Formats: sequence, structure tokens, C-alpha cells
Amino acid sequence: MEKEHTKLHKGVFEMNQNIRGVYPVVPTIFKDNGKVDYTEFEKLIEYLIDNGVHGLTYFGFGSEFYKLSDKEKDKLMDCFLKTTKKKTFSIVSITEQTSKHAIKWAQKAQLKGSNAIMLLPPFLTQISTASLIEHVKNVINFIDIPVIIQYAPQETGVVLKDDFFKELNSNNENDIYVKVESVPSGPLITKLTNLGINVIIGHGGKVFFEGLERGALGVMPGCAVHDIMLHIYDYYINNKKNKALNILNKILPYLHFVGQDLEMFLASEKFFLNLRGIIKNIHTRKPNYALDQTQKYLIRKYYKDFSEIIKYDLKN
Repeated sequence: MEKEHTKLHKGVFEMNQNIRGVYPVVPTIFKDNGKVDYTEFEKLIEYLIDNGVHGLTYFGFGSEFYKLSDKEKDKLMDCFLKTTKKKTFSIVSITEQTSKHAIKWAQKAQLKGSNAIMLLPPFLTQISTASLIEHVKNVINFIDIPVIIQYAPQETGVVLKDDFFKELNSNNENDIYVKVESVPSGPLITKLTNLGINVIIGHGGKVFFEGLERGALGVMPGCAVHDIMLHIYDYYINNKKNKALNILNKILPYLHFVGQDLEMFLASEKFFLNLRGIIKNIHTRKPNYALDQTQKYLIRKYYKDFSEIIKYDLKN
């Protein structure tokens, strides 16, 4: 596929790299009949690698992990890790609700070549902070690659207390990161970085600039804005902060619009990727969110705004 602009920075794969920069969450590509399209999924991964991402994340909320069978997940993990191997840093998200199954999938991910895992704490039942800590430590103890704890209270209803993060950061041999998706994010990012905990920004990257100012190391956005996020990061680390903030401010209306609801985000992300010519199929598995004509009209307008950003702001 033809690229829309010349990138400033290309991520260079290093197996033991720190998790810094832009690590988009890859969506699962489905055919119109609802079956997984493994060929198009692989093409999307290759496109993102060629476009310079620092790494990729798979089985996040943006991947529709909760709509996949174990058999599909196993095959998709193989495809993801085979395509990213020695090309970019790979992060596999572990979303299982029991320690037994989370350990199984975490070990499988490491054995198959994942460079790190992202662990989503159990959220379908209410458990104590002590039980959450025990679950996380049980998983961590069975692997020796970096672990990102996904803290997404809006999506899961799980609120993690200070004791959780302090205990998590003590006496641990793994590199520990926290993906912060709480609202507001800023104060927690500062609290964690002051504790010496590595932070990755979630929620589509809406607080990317603020997070970097507070010591965060990177972001996990949707794929539709991966290249613009790369430029924001490049400008920031090269001390062009005003440029970085100005570009983020130009895409914030889009990020806020599509971030109103998870299923709306999934539908919007694929619709936008299709407008950009990056993917062909925009199907999301049912039950799903169907964009109406007004929403499609607005996303097309945001696409035109993006085209202007790519044409002018990222080249000057």
C-alpha cells in the first residue's frame, strides 16, 4: 500500500529494549461472514512494521479479544508472533480470568517468542486487593519477560489501590510497567513514576503529551493514528514540545469522538483504517456497534483533517 507521508523515525527492533515509544493495539480482521481473515491480519501487521512503530500489542480491548475462541486465539497468536519476529517488539495481552489459564497463556506467549506480556487483572468477579496481587504475582512468577499491568477501570470496573502498585513494584525480578487508562490519568502517572514504576499511556493516547510530561515512556494507541503518534513522540523527544502538542491537539477531537464507547471505537477504528486505505474489511463481530450515517460523515471529515496534518504539519 502506498504510504501517505515520509516518517521521521523508524523503530529498530531490539529483543531486550525498554518499552518506549508507540505500540499500537492491532485489531482482529474479520471477513464479512465473521470468520477471521488471517491473511489481511498479517498484511496489517507488516504495514505497521514498515511504517516504523516501536512495537505492536495484540489481544487488547481493541482486538475484540472477548469475541475470539481459544482455537482462534492460538492461531492468531502464532500469526502475530511469526510476523513480528525479529522485526518489531511484540506484546501479547493476557486476558484470562483465572490464574491457571492466565499462567498457561502467558507461558505460551513467551515460548512462542513474545517479547513482553500485558496482563489484564480479572474483572468479572469482585476480589480483594490481596487476591489481585496474588494473581498477578502467580503469573509473573512463571515467566521472565517484561510485564505490563493494564489498568482500565472504566472498562473493567476494577479500581487498583496504592497498596497494589507498591506491592507490585517490590521484590520483583521482571521489568514491570503499568498501562494507565484511568480518568483522569495524570495524577496516577505522576504517583507511579515517583515510585519508580514504568508507565505506558492508554485510552487511545488522548493524554499522550501530558503523560510524557509526567514521565511516561510510551503509548498504546489505535492503529489508525499510529504514524501521527510516532511524529508526536519524535517531536517530543527531540525537544520540539510545542510542535508535538499542537499536532496532538489537532487529532484530539477525533480521539474523543471515537472514544465514547468501546464498541463504537472498534467500528470507528476499522472504518478509519479503511478510509486511509490500510485495511479492506471493516467487519466487527456481532453483537457489535453499527455506525450511523452522521457518525460516518463526521469520521470522513476527521479523515480530511488527518490528510491535512499529514500533508502539511508532518512535513514542515
